[in-house]
Amino acid sequence: METEEKSTVDINSLTPEQFKALQKQYEEKLKAERERREQDRNALLSLEDEAVTNMMSEVETLSLAIVNFKQKCIHKLEPLMKMKTELGKAADKQKSFSFKAKDGSAKVVIDYNETTKYDDGIHAGVELASQWLKEKAEESDEARMMTSIIEDLLGKSRGGTYSAENLWTFVNAAEDYDVPLLKMAAESVKRSLYKEMTSVSVKVFKKDEFGQMKQLPLSATKA
Repeated sequence: METEEKSTVDINSLTPEQFKALQKQYEEKLKAERERREQDRNALLSLEDEAVTNMMSEVETLSLAIVNFKQKCIHKLEPLMKMKTELGKAADKQKSFSFKAKDGSAKVVIDYNETTKYDDGIHAGVELASQWLKEKAEESDEARMMTSIIEDLLGKSRGGTYSAENLWTFVNAAEDYDVPLLKMAAESVKRSLYKEMTSVSVKVFKKDEFGQMKQLPLSATKA
């Protein structure tokens, strides 16, 4: 198979006129490439705009339908949640409720989602824990475990926030550890913690042709 040989030009052998012609040819080539890339970018922007614009009317309609469906579900099922609680079928502060069709072919789950937050009182408790860390004298296994828990708690605070899981781990360990300073720290941290509702979610399940209960996607992220 013959290979095509690329010709090269020795610019030192060119006359000034030939060099200027070559330079002009090169600049025209660069300009053409820039124009082509600009055309490609503009074509991409147009395609993106068309795709997103065409989706929006349908997306907004679907979104509104899902929101209305969710509100209807909650409105219809909230009285049943109260009845479940009154009949002892659910705990007073239960955050998840399940409702089933009599034949077992479908069910709806309502979840009241919460997150643990804390107020400014957290700083006093963390400071007491830090003080114990500096002053501790014993080196027992229990003390080493407590040290690890506090160091993990303090390490997670570098971004300015504390992990709820680490806070509760500290509270539970400190309450079991017979040291007054740590018990004070645990009490201070516990007083600063509170629950805040983040959302109410509706999950719908239906049995498929194989008798398996499958969740129906009500969100584009779960499709």
